[in-house]
Amino acid sequence: MYLRLRIDIQFRTRIQYRSLQQEVDPRKISNYIGCKVNRKRKKMKEKKKEEKKKKKKKKKKKEKKKGW
Repeated sequence: MYLRLRIDIQFRTRIQYRSLQQEVDPRKISNYIGCKVNRKRKKMKEKKKEEKKKKKKKKKKKEKKKGW
């Protein structure tokens, strides 16, 4: 799937239309499912979740040790 871009430029009262007949590779679009950027974001989110879980586990262990 390729996109055709159209840019509208408004300058005071006069409107200029410039159409760009560019074919854009879908892998370069940020919301594309298989985009490298999105994959990196998902990995970072997963890492953060894992770190939070580890911190919670450590806190629980410390609380248990204090109780004894």
